[in-house]
Amino acid sequence: MMMHESSHRQTLGSLCRVMLQNYTRHTRQDGRKYWDLREDVDWQHQLVMDAYGERMLCPEAYASVFRILMEIYIAENRAQAEEFLDDIEPYAAAEELSGWLQSSTQNLDYLTRALRERHHRDGAEALARAHQLFLIEIGQNLIEALSRMIRKAHGAVRAVSC
Repeated sequence: MMMHESSHRQTLGSLCRVMLQNYTRHTRQDGRKYWDLREDVDWQHQLVMDAYGERMLCPEAYASVFRILMEIYIAENRAQAEEFLDDIEPYAAAEELSGWLQSSTQNLDYLTRALRERHHRDGAEALARAHQLFLIEIGQNLIEALSRMIRKAHGAVRAVSC
């Protein structure tokens, strides 16, 4: 795992900032821009896999993690990161939302959960809420993975200093 030498002082936000530095902007064949993680940062790819759990990774996974990192990068602790995550904005454009829904059959579960909330004015609002639920869940998984990494680094520093 490649972390700064001062890993004993790492915070959730500082790890997010390190990850953000390793994202690069690309252009799809249709001209749309997206963010992707550099190939040579294995520990960060592992964090994305941890955040996504059993889901199949796709370019959307890295773009979603980028959005989450942008939301929580100033957090100094887990509680702050979770608070910031609660305010994450879903996609706004219908084509982005429908593309997200189509990207995995598992996303239908989020739509079902959103529809059960029953306070949406229309289908577009329910779909946006489904995307927000997805981002929050992936974000919580990412926060947990980052927290584990920090605890592990702190444990290693304590073991070396004893």
